[in-house]
Amino acid sequence: MRTRLPQNILCGAYITGPYTLTGLLMGAEEAALSTIMNPEYLHQVCQITTTKIQDYVSLLITAGAEIICFLEPSSVMLGPDQFTEFSGKYIESICSKYQGTEISFVYHICGNTMHLIERMAQSGVNALSLYSPNAGINLFEAIKKVSPDIIIVGNVSPVGSLLYGTPLDVEIEVRSLLEEVNVFPNFILSTGCDLPQETPLENIYAFMKAGKNYRIA
Repeated sequence: MRTRLPQNILCGAYITGPYTLTGLLMGAEEAALSTIMNPEYLHQVCQITTTKIQDYVSLLITAGAEIICFLEPSSVMLGPDQFTEFSGKYIESICSKYQGTEISFVYHICGNTMHLIERMAQSGVNALSLYSPNAGINLFEAIKKVSPDIIIVGNVSPVGSLLYGTPLDVEIEVRSLLEEVNVFPNFILSTGCDLPQETPLENIYAFMKAGKNYRIA
């Protein structure tokens, strides 16, 4: 990507977050139970996964990545304090190594993260990628929960009008979202998560066109 794309296009990469990777190793249910029943052991595994993630982050940056997005879907089941202890602090330890550089970090968690917004913002990342309204995300309220220097990314549903509607449906949904949050400068339009492979190309074009044509007053 870095060698073939124009230099003015930012290159980003996904990476699994520490708690989610821990859950993949231990089993999601076992990891969740360990937050209460065996937190010391869970921390040991999180420390191992964080070390491996840090190594991978370094390789991605060496390859030309300018944005690193942590995918931490398993953490949506945690309460705020558990989230900070077993995800946020480990993400912060990675982000802190790149303070003062031009590398940016994004936190993405699928599902309803309204109870975690403030804790996500405290982890040292530059942006929060939020899921869709049908999962319970109120974007207007979410943006108000964070400081203006935290970018909010989102949150058109990937399985709504983009997948099943017409280009006009997509344009209407995009414009409605942008009008709702147009008073906030710290917002970047995106889908709430990855698009299904069968998403019609004409709907993706309509999404991009609607976003580009809209201007914040």
